[in-house]
Amino acid sequence: MASQVVLQMTSPPRFKFLDFMKGLAIVLILWVHLALWWKDGTWISIRAFATIFFMRPFGPANFIFVSIFGFLLSAEIREKDGDKKAFQVRMIKRSLVFLGIGSILNLINLAGEVFNPAVPFAASLLRVLLTCNIFTFLGLAQMVIYVGRRLHPAIQVALAASIFATYYLVLNAFTAECRALGVDYTFGDLSLSQIASPVALLYFLLMFENSMSPLVPYIALVFIVNAVYRNLIKMLAVPAASIQLEKVKAEMRRIAVVSTLMTCTGIIMGITPSPGAINQMEYLDLVHADAFRVWDPTIGGFPLFLQPANPSYVLYSFGIVSLLELGGTWVVDLHPRKRAFVDFLATFGSYSLTVFITHAVAALFPLNAGFLAFMALYGAVALFYMGGIWYWDKKIHGKCSLEWLIKQFLAGDVIRRIKQFREGKHDGGGDVSH
Repeated sequence: MASQVVLQMTSPPRFKFLDFMKGLAIVLILWVHLALWWKDGTWISIRAFATIFFMRPFGPANFIFVSIFGFLLSAEIREKDGDKKAFQVRMIKRSLVFLGIGSILNLINLAGEVFNPAVPFAASLLRVLLTCNIFTFLGLAQMVIYVGRRLHPAIQVALAASIFATYYLVLNAFTAECRALGVDYTFGDLSLSQIASPVALLYFLLMFENSMSPLVPYIALVFIVNAVYRNLIKMLAVPAASIQLEKVKAEMRRIAVVSTLMTCTGIIMGITPSPGAINQMEYLDLVHADAFRVWDPTIGGFPLFLQPANPSYVLYSFGIVSLLELGGTWVVDLHPRKRAFVDFLATFGSYSLTVFITHAVAALFPLNAGFLAFMALYGAVALFYMGGIWYWDKKIHGKCSLEWLIKQFLAGDVIRRIKQFREGKHDGGGDVSH
């Protein structure tokens, strides 16, 4: 009978499409960052358009969604293994690693503000520790996942709604304070030295718009993914047994309906064209008067559901990425067959953290490239990067990658494993999120 159709497995599978999605996200993030460093000024508008409309939903939003899904799946699998204490230690250590790496990146990116004597030391320290780049966000998200993943779905939804409400409350208070003090918050990058107050500190810590993944409202994704995918994760995390495809298919259909409704809700909430609640520089890039301008300045802005620091964007991006994830997991992981391109990009994605921290070296070699020249350069760099990662994985098992180093740290005996590597006796590599 159809209900008895199963996919035989000896252990919970590694879901290749999760790595594929991470690979896609990193390829798009690579495009955005190289386009930032390698443009000649003639295609500022098209770069802003591509970033806002395509790269963001399938780049950072995709990466965060897949990472949260991977953490939840990993937690479910490891909990079923029965060693709760070992899982707790692993989660804490991994979170601390991500927070440490994120803090180093913040120290570099925020150096001008952190060492500004006009900014109180305590505020600078909090900004370094809590301003959410990708690593900091993932470190905090893991802690939230561990504490909150067993909550009732209704409570998860309520928590997500309260995070959205916090966004609007803090934002309204902050903009009102800026207006009262005569601080122009609409153009350029604001810094804490311009307005030092409890409300300003909340804004810069929780929802700084220049952050790739501002804590508020992004952290709501932890509760949304958990509430929506809870049953499916349980179905996919069954160890040493079998996955019932018909039940999985039915649950995926339910999630697809919910995801579609969330996308529509996000669009409706954020349909108003606005150059942004705080920083309008991105809108000025979008309507830059260059040869490739594709956005009409008379529109007065771009939809808020495409602006990252906004609840409508969280709902919109969750929905479209969720639909892609459902389809890909069904085709790639639950009906496996050899797909060379998927394998290639999935390998790249399994080393996403390594790529993320190393690709910025390109900023040291800015190029004055027109759009067509840039696309050719980008294609060459991306293929070289993916080919290098593939060779690294297949030939030396990812040794000395960031993922490999984190695995050694999580395993406990770092010194011993480094010695084993030097003696050529140890294999490693691969992603660490699930």
